[in-house]
Amino acid sequence: MKDFENMSDRQLLIEMVEEQQRTTKAQKMTEYACIGLAVILLVVSVILVPKAIVTLDNANETLESANATLESANKDLTALESSISGLESLEKQATEAMENMNSIDFDALNNSIRDLEAIVEPMAKLFKR
Repeated sequence: MKDFENMSDRQLLIEMVEEQQRTTKAQKMTEYACIGLAVILLVVSVILVPKAIVTLDNANETLESANATLESANKDLTALESSISGLESLEKQATEAMENMNSIDFDALNNSIRDLEAIVEPMAKLFKR
């Protein structure tokens, strides 16, 4: 560190001029750096902003398509649920029909058919058929 109190006026002026030159040089470097950054930001904005807009538009279209697909799938699932409900109803009806078929006494039915045949056969002979 310099001892400014023991310097002559001329030396102090020289020191001040040198300091101002260093400060001016630093300010110019800062100015050029800011201009460079501004140019880089401008170029990046010109290049990237349109691409970002296109990408966002594509993403929006994709999301709308996905939304439409989900709505369609939801409708299909609702129809499928309705069909399954109808199938459950048919299953219940089929089960009831099978229970009714199982409740038929086929031996008694066969005996009744034989008895009917025994009654109808003489009548057929009577009418000559």
